[in-house]
Amino acid sequence: QVVSGIAPWYKPEDLIGKKIVIVANLKPAKLRGVLSQGMILAADAGENDVKVLFVDDSVPAGSKVALEVVYADGTGPDHGGRYL
Repeated sequence: QVVSGIAPWYKPEDLIGKKIVIVANLKPAKLRGVLSQGMILAADAGENDVKVLFVDDSVPAGSKVALEVVYADGTGPDHGGRYL
């Protein structure tokens, strides 16, 4: 079960049948009294707007998502090739 604060921008039916990114290796936490065991990955789109990151249908469910950080000068932190 995942509890999220995206209700102002999305209805449940907007997500049904869609592939989204869930961060599932988080410590479970109670949000508004309900246990959440993950987080929906979304972007702050500015101007009080949030966009859920949807995944192309060709990506298999359960695929790992890697994050690569690149600074404006083209460098990035060394994380030893581990998934973040």
